Amino acid sequence: MTPTDLMPPLRDHLNMELICHRALLANLEQQQRELVANHIPAFAELVTKCEPLITEQSRLRKGREKIIAGFAVLMERPGKSLSLADVIAIATEPLKGELSARHLVLKDTLQKLRAVQERNQALVRQGLGFVRDLVGTLTGEPTQGGYDRRGHDGGRPGNGRLVNLAG
Repeated sequence: MTPTDLMPPLRDHLNMELICHRALLANLEQQQRELVANHIPAFAELVTKCEPLITEQSRLRKGREKIIAGFAVLMERPGKSLSLADVIAIATEPLKGELSARHLVLKDTLQKLRAVQERNQALVRQGLGFVRDLVGTLTGEPTQGGYDRRGHDGGRPGNGRLVNLAG
């Protein structure tokens, strides 16, 4: 077996990874829309639908690492890590162009995934902060940390409660 024999399986594997990443990206983008619209049950359902995709991503990553390790053995470089770019560099045309294009699309998709995930996390943190502040206002709990302009501890004037918790 030669490294050239492993190129088509690598291409097919990258295509499967791309399909999985795109499905996850679509899910995360929908999660973002649900968060903005404050549809929490729909958001929670999307989160549970994400779990199998993440599991599949992990499985595919391990498969790619196994294929690349096969390249290392065939190139008599066992123990030395090869990157996908290293493998693409030894490919012959037309597979080289195809693999290179897939690699770029995968990198772009992963960057989009990261950006959408960061935005979703920011939306969740913002919502939780709002709820924390609202509950603090209702119960009269002092704010956590921070100082006002004069260097005081930032407590609310009066620290009264809007809700009678004593019953």
